[in-house]
Amino acid sequence: MELFISRLDRSTSQKDLSEYMSRFVKIVGLRKISHINSFHQSFLLTVSENDFHILMNPDIWPENVECRRFKRPMSGWLSYSGGDQQQSSY
Repeated sequence: MELFISRLDRSTSQKDLSEYMSRFVKIVGLRKISHINSFHQSFLLTVSENDFHILMNPDIWPENVECRRFKRPMSGWLSYSGGDQQQSSY
């Protein structure tokens, strides 16, 4: 199950989020997808369907952080990570 985690502080690294999330669920995949000029960090988090309900609990998230099911666009989309631009087609 893919989740969109957004509105994290710009200083939040993939390692920071991974360490925090591992307290609650087993991470299947984690990728930074923030735009290079964004004011916040955003990540694509993949977990098992069994763990989805745990992450929907707003009490585990810091204030202002948003978590929702990730919805893939119908066509390719751009992913920004650490200043590198990648084209992905799904």
